[in-house]
This record gives sequence, structure tokens and C-alpha cells, in this order.
Amino acid sequence: MNLYQRVAIANPKEAKSVINQFGYEIRTNNLPQALRMLVSSEGEPALRAIVNIHPDKDLILECFAEDKSSIRKDENQSSNSNSDVFLNVVGQQLTEAQKSTQLTNTFLIASTLIILTALILKK
Repeated sequence: MNLYQRVAIANPKEAKSVINQFGYEIRTNNLPQALRMLVSSEGEPALRAIVNIHPDKDLILECFAEDKSSIRKDENQSSNSNSDVFLNVVGQQLTEAQKSTQLTNTFLIASTLIILTALILKK
């Protein structure tokens, strides 16, 4: 069952009212088809009007709100985790390129110190 069928079966009076709001008359007994044609000719405003009279709208919105809040919590937790955050000396978060450059510089300094230590000990 698609959106148009669900709305037409559950709320036929409201469905006819939406069609009339957009200035159309219903010339068919197939209300779902009339709703589909309304959306194809009027676009998003008609679709939004149909969704507003959907019998399960509140349930759908409630589920969608729960999904969005759990996604936000996951994003906040991942952005707050210290394992993925690299900060420079003054505490600013680094970009990927800056992270790579900082790691390369650290490696070069460490390598230089090891070589210098080896040369000093060899003499």
C-alpha cells in the first residue's frame, strides 16, 4: 500500500479537501490516483499537504525524532572522544593534513636524535 492509498482509505474527506484546496475537482472514483496526479502536477506543496493528513503522521514523526536524537548523541560522543582528536600546542583541533604533517615532523626529529646519538657514541 502506498502513501496515496493509505491516505485515501483512512481519510477520504480530508484527501478530497486537499485536492479542492489546490483548485482541482475530482472526476474519478479512484482517489489514490487523483492524489498521485495532484502531486505530479503541483509538486512538493501538494505532497506536504497529503503527508499532513496521513493517519500515521504522529507515529512516523515520533520514530524519526528518536532516530535523529540517537544520531546526534552518537555524533556528540564521537566528536568528544579523545582518541580521534589531535590538538596543537594552543589547543586548536588539527585538520587531517596538519595531523599528517605533525606526525611526519615528529618522526623526522626522533630519527635525527637517534642518528646523532649513534654518531656521538661511535666516537
